[in-house]
Amino acid sequence: MDAPRSPLIVPATAEMIRALHPEAVRQTVRALAVVENDEVLGVAGFYPQDGRLVLFGTMTDAARKEMNRDKFTRYKLALVLCAKKIMGMATEKRMTIVAMADPKFDGSDRLLEFLGFTKSYGRVYQWQIQ
Repeated sequence: MDAPRSPLIVPATAEMIRALHPEAVRQTVRALAVVENDEVLGVAGFYPQDGRLVLFGTMTDAARKEMNRDKFTRYKLALVLCAKKIMGMATEKRMTIVAMADPKFDGSDRLLEFLGFTKSYGRVYQWQIQ
């Protein structure tokens, strides 16, 4: 019996993004995906809009349940590493970045703050050029 492989972080294809975040593929997107055993667990990426970058991330319901658990898992590690990598790619653009906390994901506000965002208003967060 093969041991389960750890999730991999790979460049996201349009098909991967469309499966989890259909609105994002209407523009030019840079994105990464977390994949395990050929199943996409989540995608994170960014696209330009009105002179700033919009950061997005989404995951399957199964991955969201894992993220909402108290226990630290390899899924959480892979999804957080993916978010950090995409944030690194976005900050290289030297533009203001905005993101919205997801009400369906318990820790999305904490994750955005961990990535360096500050709350702007409501569920909207912003990262300023340092």
